[in-house]
Amino acid sequence: MILDQLKQWVAQIPANLEFRTRQDHSIFGHNSVGNIPESGEKPTDEHVSHCCSGVTLAQEPVQDIDKNRHPELAAAQNHVVQASNAILNAQKHNQYDMHGHAQKARDLLVQVNQELKLAAEDANAASQQKK
Repeated sequence: MILDQLKQWVAQIPANLEFRTRQDHSIFGHNSVGNIPESGEKPTDEHVSHCCSGVTLAQEPVQDIDKNRHPELAAAQNHVVQASNAILNAQKHNQYDMHGHAQKARDLLVQVNQELKLAAEDANAASQQKK
């Protein structure tokens, strides 16, 4: 649904909009070069996918790691969910007047949550390969 909305939005981008390639340094320290259309080129679904791959759209951390299989990762994920909820409460209490810092912290917690889930999935895959 979100991807469909983004496709509709991208379809409305003027054809003369200028795109430039840029190199970013992520918070994890490695380089990533976006797949950005050349100047004058209309963005495609691939461009939208690459653009959105690093974007977190109003997500919340969730508890989705099996605590029986990965108790430590599940506990860490639980702490991430609690931290996000505490920050949300602080935002509401302060009427969201924290210059975006609290929201940035919550966005980073979403990334942490995703990395924990990937770690559990990788551990599952490694376990399956050993069998």
